[in-house]
Amino acid sequence: MSEKKFIELAPKLLDGDKLKNILDFCEFLKSIKVQRGQTGIKNLGVSYYRREICSVRLGEGFWLITFFKDYYRRAKLFEKCEEYFTGELKAFILENINTAPGSVTSCKNCDTPKDKVILGRKFEAVCNCHQIVINNPDGKALEYAKEIVSIAKNFIDDNNNNR
Repeated sequence: MSEKKFIELAPKLLDGDKLKNILDFCEFLKSIKVQRGQTGIKNLGVSYYRREICSVRLGEGFWLITFFKDYYRRAKLFEKCEEYFTGELKAFILENINTAPGSVTSCKNCDTPKDKVILGRKFEAVCNCHQIVINNPDGKALEYAKEIVSIAKNFIDDNNNNR
């Protein structure tokens, strides 16, 4: 499915600043030339050279960005990008670690969440699919989300031997 259908769905589920912010984020993704494709009716997958960076999800009155799946070959992208995160960005990431079960953003693939050390802090029951979840990002959170995407894209550019 196309990104266009995803964007057409947004006004049916969101309004006001939430709609403005998701459209702004989608425009940002387009401007930095990452691949975007609808992975479900309300999900937009974002990747670069076949390496998943994040997903954007729509819901009735909310939207969220999930980062860094922790399986298959994508498993270590987050860890490899850590050295590029500023102190302020690291603090933001640590505030948005997705712990499961029971998290509203956990998924059916998280039947065995794992204890993990992320950026030097130990977390219990971290979602295996989406380690970072940003709910209804706006203002500074939206800027941080863009920064994480840019860092991941640049890291892939700098380290991509499989083109």
